[in-house]
Amino acid sequence: MKSIFLPKSIFVLVLFLGANLSVAQNNSDINCTAGEDLIGVYNFNEKEKWSHFIELNLDETHPNLLDPRNSKSDNALVMRSWRDLHKRIVKYLRDHNFSWDIEENTIKIFQKIYFSPDGKIENYAFKVITPNVPVEKTNQYSMLMEGFIKENGIDFQRSGHFAQCGKTQYSVVTD
Repeated sequence: MKSIFLPKSIFVLVLFLGANLSVAQNNSDINCTAGEDLIGVYNFNEKEKWSHFIELNLDETHPNLLDPRNSKSDNALVMRSWRDLHKRIVKYLRDHNFSWDIEENTIKIFQKIYFSPDGKIENYAFKVITPNVPVEKTNQYSMLMEGFIKENGIDFQRSGHFAQCGKTQYSVVTD
């Protein structure tokens, strides 16, 4: 199946680069004006919402947390906080009786999560990579993540805004 955004080989390259590179901007140079009206969940497959997400240009104002230029000595704490965040996502989905309704044992999702300096989630962008996931389930996941980001953040703080992205694999939640 062709991606409606990029050919598959380019999409994989973009995923790889996005997960491993960040802007070379220093946190002290960032002037982000994110506010309540910008907080959101963005699904790569929802064209209108995705266009709004692209216009926010968040990668310019939220440096990648795991880029060595941004987190030289904090790597262990960052990784622990990142794992804890994903554990809470899984728990949140289970607590809300969410099921992907697929036969696979795992689900793969590419995620870009944007944080305020105090670790609160400002924006969450995602693409479900696992094929054959019903659109209704992706939409339900998106709605649940809207609730999740209001109540959760990462257990890490910086002097400026930051982001983390990458491909995540979750065990499929079953009934």
